[in-house]
Amino acid sequence: MPRYLVAALAFFFVQWPCVAQQPSPDLILLNGKIFTSNSARPYVEALAIRGELIVAAGSTKEVSALSGPQTKRVDLGGRVVIPGINDAHYHCDAEPNAFHLQFHGMDPTWSEVADQLAVAETKAPKEALIIWRDRSNSPGPSGGDRNITG
Repeated sequence: MPRYLVAALAFFFVQWPCVAQQPSPDLILLNGKIFTSNSARPYVEALAIRGELIVAAGSTKEVSALSGPQTKRVDLGGRVVIPGINDAHYHCDAEPNAFHLQFHGMDPTWSEVADQLAVAETKAPKEALIIWRDRSNSPGPSGGDRNITG
């Protein structure tokens, strides 16, 4: 066998573990019900995350095996996780059964909030959505409806 081939094979076998081994994930989520949006496997028990990327999804046993000494482990205790959602709220298209809190602006005092909630407690119909409406009632960020509770 030629020397250069022996040298190349030796280099390959020495370097292979370095190439094949990925760094440990920064975070793993375990023992959960994690939505994948993959119809073939809609839920997994665990996720591994490195930086801002999901690097593995699978069973708790599979993903736990990827953990390194610096990996943060979070036991979800069966809770549901939906990766990728950074904002979850609802805009009512039709006016729901609602009671409108009345404030003078976008920065009410705690006293004003407590007073308005006391009014809502006595006047709002049962099952009503309580909505914040500032008195300026202008469109955009400085006015309009703000959902308080549902």
